[in-house]
Amino acid sequence: MALYIELTELFNDSDLQSRAEMAVIVAANEIAENSPTAAQNAWVDLVYSDSKSQAQKALKGILAKNKDLSIQQIKSALDAPLQTQVNAIVTVFVNSLAGV
Repeated sequence: MALYIELTELFNDSDLQSRAEMAVIVAANEIAENSPTAAQNAWVDLVYSDSKSQAQKALKGILAKNKDLSIQQIKSALDAPLQTQVNAIVTVFVNSLAGV
């Protein structure tokens, strides 16, 4: 189980930030290609204009959700599980834009 201070340090890990940013961009592209709703379009626009801030938001949620894993487990996660977690948190972001 990761300590909160360790999770905070992971939030500043440049490799993890880069991976989260790419996962956010991939999620935005997938949404954009599939008849997005107005809220989904709004989120896609946010990603295209500032993917780094959207990735930081996603990474915060992912780290909090995975707090019971070790630092090594989090850092060594493959791209597919990371993408799955980003896709799940994107739903929260889109629902927030939709007022849900």
